[in-house]
Amino acid sequence: MKKIFLLFSSLCVALVSLAQNENDVVFTYNGIPVTVKEFTKAYQKYNLNKNAGQSEAEMRDNLMMYENYKIVVAEAHAQHLDTLPSIKAELGTYRKQLAKNYLVDKGMLESIYKEVFDRNQYEVEVSHCVARCAIDASPKDTLAAYTKIKNMYDRVVKNKEEFAKVATESSEDPSVKINHGNLGYFTAMQTPYAFENQMYNTAVGNVSGIFRTSLGYHFIKVTNKRPAQGQMLVTHILVAAAKNANAAAIEAARQKANRIFAAVKKNPAMFEVYARDSSDDRQAAQNSGRLRWFKVNEMVTEFEVAAFALQNNEDISAPVKTDYGFHIIKRIDRKGAETDFAKSRDQIKKLIDKDARFEEAKKAYLRHAKAEANFVQYTENLVAWVSALDSTVLKASFKASMNNVNKTLFKLGDKTYTTNDFANYVELSQRTPSRRSYTNSQDIALRLFSLYVDKCVMDYAENNLEAKYADFKDLMKDYTDGMILFDLKEKNVWSRSATDTTGLKAFFQGHASEYVWGERLEANTYRCATNEMADEVIANIHPSFFKKIFAKKKIMSVEQMKLKYNTTDHPIDFSMDAGKYERGNNAYVDSAKAKPGIYKVYGADGAYHIVQVKKVIPSTVKSFEEAKGYVIADYMANLEKTWMAALRDKYPVVENKSVVEALMKK
Repeated sequence: MKKIFLLFSSLCVALVSLAQNENDVVFTYNGIPVTVKEFTKAYQKYNLNKNAGQSEAEMRDNLMMYENYKIVVAEAHAQHLDTLPSIKAELGTYRKQLAKNYLVDKGMLESIYKEVFDRNQYEVEVSHCVARCAIDASPKDTLAAYTKIKNMYDRVVKNKEEFAKVATESSEDPSVKINHGNLGYFTAMQTPYAFENQMYNTAVGNVSGIFRTSLGYHFIKVTNKRPAQGQMLVTHILVAAAKNANAAAIEAARQKANRIFAAVKKNPAMFEVYARDSSDDRQAAQNSGRLRWFKVNEMVTEFEVAAFALQNNEDISAPVKTDYGFHIIKRIDRKGAETDFAKSRDQIKKLIDKDARFEEAKKAYLRHAKAEANFVQYTENLVAWVSALDSTVLKASFKASMNNVNKTLFKLGDKTYTTNDFANYVELSQRTPSRRSYTNSQDIALRLFSLYVDKCVMDYAENNLEAKYADFKDLMKDYTDGMILFDLKEKNVWSRSATDTTGLKAFFQGHASEYVWGERLEANTYRCATNEMADEVIANIHPSFFKKIFAKKKIMSVEQMKLKYNTTDHPIDFSMDAGKYERGNNAYVDSAKAKPGIYKVYGADGAYHIVQVKKVIPSTVKSFEEAKGYVIADYMANLEKTWMAALRDKYPVVENKSVVEALMKK
């Protein structure tokens, strides 16, 4: 959409009143009418400053722009640019992306967004037991996992055994020996959706029912619920100590961490320096130890607890031991959970679009789409076809050519889908369901049939989006027109202006007097962190000064000054540039007089700036190379003007004067 946005960004006009007859014709181009309704719609969509009033001259300019837009699009269609393979491919990609937002139950999505927002106001502490079981496990393995979780569940619920004891003895969570089933606090979007639903729908102190996720069978106990702690932003210094390190290595790391802690407590300004130069977290060190914003359960427990315990920005924790070593944590900022749904909706939407919840909204849409398309299934034909299968589907060696009877399987709208269609799908997709879940070809085929129906329904719905949604149709038209317009202008104006060297130089020669340097100062500029440094720099660049103040010292070169003034802790205290400066191009050079000399000024950046004017260069005509950027821009404007004049001759524009005058008065 960026291309369209750029093309319309100049159409910032006041909205046209709908009190006018929307079917009145504003103008025609090559006999094709543009109505008030179309004109108004364009402004409603692309006007970037809807509250600003515009003069009649500005409105007339924008009317001309819209006329030109319609003419260029007409020429692009006349050249059939929309049939170019590159354009068709990009349009196909865009259509897929755009369709994604229509092929879901939008009402359900809004409910999901609000659900996530509401849940994010709280954090829930949970313990759990799990019996691991792959989502596509065989019936035998599935039964074994369920039997195991049911046994654990009965021990907790019926026999009243302690949850932690049962979890420690029987749960298949790798961390259970350490946490005894207690997972800590979670908020929304941090666990599988099924797990989260149980977490928020189970009362504090209660145990959920048995449920399944992609990991296996679970049940949980909710042990606490509290208002969300929000998010924390910190920087840290890590002194690494491996989890399995010997006592001497751990003690050495502890002592080093204590020394650093003492240093940064004494001089907090040095924290980022240590984090950059001494921390063993080298990735964070590249950003002076700063980590990303984090919520509960996104860091190891000890780190999280210590970070959230810091009460104020700039507070620094004592060394905190984790499995990674010793951390010294400095709080940068903290923010609570967002309490305004409207402000958080867009961010939640981005997360949901990548989450399993989005699939729930797709499934809901699928049900509606199937009903709208009057889906009819011919079950007897499906059963007959599936029953005739041999073991080839189970072995993933089925060929569509093996299908020798073509019967109708189902209908969507006016389209019929046959056993031949399905056979082709089976040949291409027979490996999709995991083999270990099935014992015969018939079960696999029925699963594939379910997937095939869903695919066909979605394809049918997607192919009919323009007919169902006017805004989808408009967006596709706008994007198509924008792309082909961009392509046409690229060839006729933009690329030509940059590559037509002969034309560029001829244009420059005809307009050379327009490209002129103003008076310039040839100067060296120096930036110094302190006044003392500035005086010393002046002495080094002013020989008579130097002899008076530093009689026993040698004059330093710029490189020597850089080595002296720029240290590891202060790498940019001193810098130097040289150039030719027009007035208005450098504020510090502007403060100097138009004659050779040395000038010192205190800058808004808190540093001292020295300007050494070496020469005053009078106004002069620019060379082609010096003016090239401006020449290209002006040549481009000239090319476009000439090209548009030719197009307006080819597609004559006739304005309806009475309608245009009425628009100008609104």
